[in-house]
Amino acid sequence: MVKQKEGILLFLFLAFIFTLIFLPSEKRTEKYVTKIVTKDDLYWLERNQRELANDLREENQSLSDEMLKAAIDMYSNLDIMVDNPHYNQLEIKLPLITYEKNGETIEFFTGKGEILRVHTKDGWSDYK
Repeated sequence: MVKQKEGILLFLFLAFIFTLIFLPSEKRTEKYVTKIVTKDDLYWLERNQRELANDLREENQSLSDEMLKAAIDMYSNLDIMVDNPHYNQLEIKLPLITYEKNGETIEFFTGKGEILRVHTKDGWSDYK
């Protein structure tokens, strides 16, 4: 009976240690936001996200990699504006990830999102 109790206590102790080590202490949420952006806005969104990813590389490699991939995906929206100079704004639905860890909040866009409408000198129209 004593050995059985010792085994149970050892199991509970190891389970507690495993939980402390392997469960993430960060909270991650995802939502979608709709933004109206210019070519310059897209440039700075992508660049700032890339720079933040590089700053986080040593602290959190996987988060940094996720942010860099998303910045590359986002760049395709900038390509659309460069390829279509008559577009002066895009309305885009973008996935936004929020990480909260140790009292700090990091937000970044993931993926290129979905272009809903484009704006030209003639006004807004649905993106096809």
